[in-house]
Amino acid sequence: MPLSEGVAPEGKLRAWVEEHYVHVPLRMKDTGIKLETLYVAYTTCVPPIHQKILGKILFGKMLNAVYPNIGPHKNSAGSSLMYLLQ
Repeated sequence: MPLSEGVAPEGKLRAWVEEHYVHVPLRMKDTGIKLETLYVAYTTCVPPIHQKILGKILFGKMLNAVYPNIGPHKNSAGSSLMYLLQ
């Protein structure tokens, strides 16, 4: 699904996530993805999702706005913050 210019920024992010990732349940949070990994994929995708690339903090906030409770969640060891995507 191409990301058209007429779609709201949140819609573009949602389309990108749905195209590239699978949601995982909270009980499987250890199989999730770190924000850094998601952000690198976001900044390197061609064509870009947004005309102006978001900073990592704004990217994380927009992910939470589009997908409430997606993360960050501490993994079982308590050492990493994971997002419920795979």
